[in-house]
Amino acid sequence: MDVGPEIARRVFVLQLTTGEHVMADERFFLVRTDGCAVSNAGWTALELDVMAEHRWWSRAELAETTEPVFPETLLDMLTAATR
Repeated sequence: MDVGPEIARRVFVLQLTTGEHVMADERFFLVRTDGCAVSNAGWTALELDVMAEHRWWSRAELAETTEPVFPETLLDMLTAATR
């Protein structure tokens, strides 16, 4: 798997399911893979509580899905990074 450079970053206040507000610092990387499994083995209890699903997506899958994907601008980030 090739983890490339950081392509985008978001810093914002996020309200947790407990009502607590935290500063979120999200960093996004372009990753090329041939189908590696994704694991939640290192997740915290909070991450397990708030994350419904995670997996690798192709650009075509992101463009076609009707499922909610976060961040909502993920495809735009990818497009800007690969111009």
